[in-house]
Amino acid sequence: MSRIGSLSSMKTPRYTTKMNLYIRILVAGYVVYLAYSLIPGLKEATGSEFIWMAIATAVMAFAGILIVLFAVKALIKKEYYDADEIERLEDERKAEEEQDNGDETIVDAEAVDSDTENVDTENVNIENTDE
Repeated sequence: MSRIGSLSSMKTPRYTTKMNLYIRILVAGYVVYLAYSLIPGLKEATGSEFIWMAIATAVMAFAGILIVLFAVKALIKKEYYDADEIERLEDERKAEEEQDNGDETIVDAEAVDSDTENVDTENVNIENTDE
């Protein structure tokens, strides 16, 4: 296996915790509040300002509501990791990495042996053609 493949396995996975979901709900709720607070400014805006403010308000409100809904759904369905689960998964990932590192060395040694055999065979063929 090449080094590039082993670099991708070195990434640490991100685990969603219950606290992450609560923070998402709070931040998204604040974004919805900000969008709601832009509504009075729409009455004073005219022309293209009105259009851009209306678009910004709608996008902010829509994004905030979606984030809140997805976070609440994840909380209800318990689609998050507890601290004990994260610790167990991290231990398993480290054990797999250690095992993969040992296997990778063996594969690389076999590749070197097979390349050496091919080179020797080519040298013999070249010597035979010169005679």
